[in-house]
Amino acid sequence: MKSYLLKSLLLVVFLTGTSVDAATFSANGIAHIKERHWHNAKASPPTSHFPRDMTVKKLDQLATQTIQKGVSYLSKNGNGNSVHEYTFKKTIGATTQGKPARTLRVVLNPRGEIVTAFPIR
Repeated sequence: MKSYLLKSLLLVVFLTGTSVDAATFSANGIAHIKERHWHNAKASPPTSHFPRDMTVKKLDQLATQTIQKGVSYLSKNGNGNSVHEYTFKKTIGATTQGKPARTLRVVLNPRGEIVTAFPIR
């Protein structure tokens, strides 16, 4: 397990040039998440969303766990962002179709800041 965690952290350093011990949000990251993925978001088209009891503190904890333990890869957008995904044992939100989701996707900019995070499946 420690070996897997170390490999994940090394991949984050390799992909982003930044060591990530804990999640930090970019200036616009939390605003974007609340506008698009919070329980009361009115996004169009509809997006996946977090439950009513989600707080920024809880999301920060989930995002940190995702970054540290999840699968990581470079974004296909060519912007230098890295994408991290982790599947939790419990539901963390709902998919675009309203089905329970246990997997969180977190996107980091090249400075290692969270630009978005949302449930995916």
